[in-house]
Amino acid sequence: MRKILFFLLFSMMTSSAAEGVVYQIKASYIYNFLQFVRFSNSSISDQINVCIIGKNKFGQALNPLKGAETPQGEIAVTMFEYVTDPIQIASCQVVYVVGSDATFSQNVLDKINKEEVLSIGEFPAFIAMGGYIELFLENDSIHFRVNQKLVGHTQFKVAAQLLSLGALDR
Repeated sequence: MRKILFFLLFSMMTSSAAEGVVYQIKASYIYNFLQFVRFSNSSISDQINVCIIGKNKFGQALNPLKGAETPQGEIAVTMFEYVTDPIQIASCQVVYVVGSDATFSQNVLDKINKEEVLSIGEFPAFIAMGGYIELFLENDSIHFRVNQKLVGHTQFKVAAQLLSLGALDR
């Protein structure tokens, strides 16, 4: 019985640690994406507001982003477990949707202006729902794809270097 309990606890700790590493990598992706995105002058001052929506799986991984510099200004990070009113996220230039719940992801996407807000998600059909960047796991590595239908139809501009690195959307 003790061996089973030990194995279960070890598996949970390993799983939790692995998820922590995954979200450290995803936090790095957010930072790196912001190096290649230019928001219109009317939508940004000297700060980029990144809003994380959903259960906080990032833990402390977002701490290095807070106050980090990008070519357009300092990053501010705000967490929302859920959004009931679009006013809550009206100041967000970037929205990251945590989790793989289709209804939750669509609900968030319905509350943002996709032409003004860079949306990043981890739901497998995030791009099909109208999201801009979808992170996905393949061969034990995190990759991203860009919604080619939105490229050129937003008020923010994404550098060609970033677009070329992303996988083709489905």
